[in-house]
This record gives sequence, C-alpha cells and structure tokens, in this order.
Amino acid sequence: MKQFIQCPNFTPVDEYILSRIDKAKLAEWIDFLRSFRKVMWRDNDTGDLVPPAELRKRKLILQPEPEYPHTLMEMGYYFWDLLRVHKEFILNVRETGFFTEDSLVSLCTGTLWSAALTANIIVYAFVHERLADGTFGEGVENGLYLKLLLHLEDLAVFYQTIENRTNKTEK
Repeated sequence: MKQFIQCPNFTPVDEYILSRIDKAKLAEWIDFLRSFRKVMWRDNDTGDLVPPAELRKRKLILQPEPEYPHTLMEMGYYFWDLLRVHKEFILNVRETGFFTEDSLVSLCTGTLWSAALTANIIVYAFVHERLADGTFGEGVENGLYLKLLLHLEDLAVFYQTIENRTNKTEK
C-alpha cells in the first residue's frame, strides 16, 4: 500500500510554514470559506455595498472598492506576518509560472501546490490588494483559497506525523 502514496518533499520554506501554522485558525478559515463565496463591493458614489454584477450596471464616478470581512483579512495578515520575517521565503510568483499561459501552476490546482506556494499566493493577492482591484477576493470566489487551505491542512497533518515519527526514532 505504501507504494501508492506519494510522499511530499518538504523544502525548508515548507517546513517553516508547516511547523508554525496555527491549526485552529486554519480550521476557522476553512469553515468560513465553505460558506463565504461572494465579495461585496463599496459603490463609493453612493456608499452602497453591492455584488459585482450590480456594480457593473451602475455608472460610476469614484472607484469602487472590495469590502473584505474581518476573517478574510485576518487570513491575509497571518500569512503575510508568517513570511515577511523571512524575506528570502517570499517567492517571485511570476517565476513560479503563475501568470504564464499553459504552466502547471496557472491551472490553479491548489491541491498539488507546496505549503510555500500556497502561503505565497495568498500573500501575493493580499499585498497587491492595495490597488483595490479585487485581486484578494478572486481566490474566494473561484474557491481557490478553500482548496489551498484544505490541502495545507492535510500537509500540516502529514508533516506533524513525520516529525513525531522522526522524534521517536531519535530518542
């Protein structure tokens, strides 16, 4: 049976993330993302909070902005805080092939990504949201963040199991 299970190779960045991930927070964000699917936008002309489809029908003078719930912002800050203390762990997302047509990473199959790429994609979208263009919200609406966090949860369990076995054999 062991031959049918592909064991991931963890890089130092993966190990850093997986050894520090807050499993309770991860579970909280997963539960949140299971039901939260639509980011609302603030019509800065009227102050209304509306879905993107409604916003497209309106004639706008002032730039609308996405309105993110606290839980989603907390997730973004968490991963940003995790990576920013080690700038060398921040990947160049373009070099990973994320914006390259036909690259494997551009398929958005988050369940195949490493812990490092998962954290970096969330951070990339979160940090680039300063332009208020909805980048951070796209991962919510297309289900990518939910998929990423579920996979990250699996990786964390797998990593902890390996660590526990390694620690037992070293004693």
